[in-house]
Amino acid sequence: MIAHSAASRDALSSEEVSGHECILPFHPRSYRDFMLYEAHFINAARGFVKKYMPKLAPAIAMYEKAFKKPFPKLKPKNRWYTYPIYYMGNHLNFVTDKCIIKIPEYTRELDYELELGAVITAPLKNASPEEAENAIGGFVVFNDFSARDVQLEEMDSGFGPMKTKNMRTRSQTPSFPRTKYCPGSTNLQAKSISTTS
Repeated sequence: MIAHSAASRDALSSEEVSGHECILPFHPRSYRDFMLYEAHFINAARGFVKKYMPKLAPAIAMYEKAFKKPFPKLKPKNRWYTYPIYYMGNHLNFVTDKCIIKIPEYTRELDYELELGAVITAPLKNASPEEAENAIGGFVVFNDFSARDVQLEEMDSGFGPMKTKNMRTRSQTPSFPRTKYCPGSTNLQAKSISTTS
């Protein structure tokens, strides 16, 4: 996520969403969602196969048991290992954790992931790891929502994700400064589902 300048990001603004006043600590000017961990990529692909291609799941499980390694097609493509892969999300979709998130009519399987966002507060272009780290002004914990039942078809089109991700369904906690500890939680209908510390 990229925040406005130091002066403008201090100003609070609000909008009305589903009858609740939602105040963001800043308005992102850009949003990039990265897939950083190989294990997460593989586990997500394995879960997709199990859910949406169940006939293939037993063969893949047998391969992995026999060879003691992930099925090759579940692993990221070679480019993923060369430099970070991301998609550009809609930075206008962010709302706070007090806002009601409506489930879109076109999905029956809305999924969520608790994610950590780095708020970039300095201009960057082809930055080194050190330059990127120095540009982090703070962090934010948020829920990333996905319409899983339409995602596969969209991704197979050669573009995407489209409606899978492009909905007003991201909620964020207030941002907090750089720290070794990043607490956060996910609540579903007032019930705590997961927490980080």
